[in-house]
Amino acid sequence: MPKFLHAADLHLDSPMRSLDVFGEGVADRLRNASREALRRLVDSAIEHQVGFVVVAGDLFDVAHPSVEATLHLVDQLRRLCDRGIRVFIVRGNPHFHARGGSRLWPAGVHEFSSERAERIVLEDLRVVIHGRSYPTQAVADDLTPGYAPPTPGYLDVGVLHTALEGYAGEHATYAPVTPAGLAAKGYGYWALGHVHAFLSLQLGVSRIVYPGNLQGRHVRETGRKGVVVVTYEGTEIRAVDRVACDVVRWHDIPVELPDGPLSTQFGHAAGEIGRALAEDERDQVDSALRVRLAGMGAEGVALSPRERRDRLREALRAQCGSRILLEEVRLADTTRLQLPGALADSVAKAERHLAAQPDAGDLARFAANLWERLGAVEGPRNDAKSARDVLAGRLGIHDAQTLRRRAIELGAARLAACLAEKV
Repeated sequence: MPKFLHAADLHLDSPMRSLDVFGEGVADRLRNASREALRRLVDSAIEHQVGFVVVAGDLFDVAHPSVEATLHLVDQLRRLCDRGIRVFIVRGNPHFHARGGSRLWPAGVHEFSSERAERIVLEDLRVVIHGRSYPTQAVADDLTPGYAPPTPGYLDVGVLHTALEGYAGEHATYAPVTPAGLAAKGYGYWALGHVHAFLSLQLGVSRIVYPGNLQGRHVRETGRKGVVVVTYEGTEIRAVDRVACDVVRWHDIPVELPDGPLSTQFGHAAGEIGRALAEDERDQVDSALRVRLAGMGAEGVALSPRERRDRLREALRAQCGSRILLEEVRLADTTRLQLPGALADSVAKAERHLAAQPDAGDLARFAANLWERLGAVEGPRNDAKSARDVLAGRLGIHDAQTLRRRAIELGAARLAACLAEKV
């Protein structure tokens, strides 16, 4: 049965975040991830012997892409065209007016007009492709009324960069449309872009699909990223298969730790993480992780964020190899604490004083006073806990007397670190 490939949101040369924690060699490799992901897209199209490729917007991350990124895209498009694979592109909002690259498109690439919706008939495949590029950066109107009616006896494929109502999440509401509105058009397949998560809906005769973006760019874009290969027969969609193209895959992994010494806890965490990343190993991609540890005892809480990351990195390397990149290790059973300026200053002053004159009595008084003052500090938005409750949860301590003792054991620097802990 014939096939086509649907991609969206390539975001070539998009700057990945948090790369500095990985070191310069790894960071350089990750900066080129979007280009390598595009190469994998082309490899997948050739391997699956698709008849054509549709790209539903956002080839680049900026309005004026670099010459290198443009030429890389042109080279990869040429690879497709040299194999007889036609390419159909709509432009989205980041690069709506960056049309210079289109003059370089090889024969076999069609970029849809931004002035009106176009209809391209592929007689040999009995397919009609409909699309329209963005005329401005922020398109507030539904573009689909301008798309032509379906063609009897052909598979109609609508290509659209849009915020689908109910599925756009935090994405801007560009060219908004409802699933029912798309289904009412009567097309067999809607190739959407803009939302960076995979979605496949069947409404009536219409399959409505977001493939997600080609390469995750930060820890909020987790899991497998790539394209979909669509198999059809006549006017019916038979299968929509996800194909991974990402080079590095982001994860936010919670791990519940058992009781025991830190070495045992970190070894357990490495094992749990390794099992969670089994698919990454099969796909031969690097894994970039944020790990949230729950159940860590006071000894583990006392470790600085850097120390926790280093300890877990050692355990991961010993158990899982070198393809795992650890971005951050946080404590899952804590909450981000925003101390008011005056209280933060007093904590800093006390820490400096106690560092210069370490005295158990001073430390106890500092801990008791701090405990009282924290009662008036609110936790994060939508969290009813006070800062005192947050600290108590971090230390597993719920009264001032025990806090005094624990503060003496930890030392002022560790106590302050518990207060400032990032999660």
